Amino acid sequence: MTCSLCGRENEEGVAFCAHCGERLPGANPGAARMSGLAVASLILGVLGIFAGLTSLPGLVAGVVALNRINRSRGTMRGAGLAATGLVVSVFTLLFAPAVFAPMLLKSRVYRDQRQCQAHLQALRQAAAQYAGAHGGYLPGANWCDALKPYAPKEAFSCPSRGRWGYAMNRAAVGRKLADLPQDTVIFYESDGGANAVGDPAQDQILLRHVAGNLVALANGHTKVVEAPTSFG
Repeated sequence: MTCSLCGRENEEGVAFCAHCGERLPGANPGAARMSGLAVASLILGVLGIFAGLTSLPGLVAGVVALNRINRSRGTMRGAGLAATGLVVSVFTLLFAPAVFAPMLLKSRVYRDQRQCQAHLQALRQAAAQYAGAHGGYLPGANWCDALKPYAPKEAFSCPSRGRWGYAMNRAAVGRKLADLPQDTVIFYESDGGANAVGDPAQDQILLRHVAGNLVALANGHTKVVEAPTSFG
């Protein structure tokens, strides 16, 4: 096929002159094949919004695809897809962390609160099992040691604090569970270590969760209580 601009010969089926870039007369643009890298760039770029890790491969694929399409002289198409994938990948790499980091942090905070609630419920259930095996009485001051056979290891630690993080209400230590008012606090969040015992009304700790700090009651429920954000 002869180019009308430069007069040089080209292979049959190409859309653009391989020598000057002019569109060849009678060429069929539909004959150009779609660039697989262009499609991959768009897919990886979009996935990067949610996964993050695919943004860099999407960027590389977009650059390579555009370069190959430009050099193909019309035998390859998909420049729009490659450019879109390139832009989305760059956006994700540069701006998405600032946009999604607060959302991820908030999600983790709520997850920790749910886990903390589950841990306190497990401790309360373990205390009830202990009482059932000891004449109805709750454990003494060594409550962590006493409840180990009844509660999973992770139940003794608040996920927002790390190791340990709970205390037993001094007013409930060694008491008969059935004699306590239903709204009596049995366990509460504390900065104490293993076997911590104290007064939930006096042992103030800083806010650990979005809504407040958690306590486990004699009736088997957990409740959120207000907590200070600072001691200043």
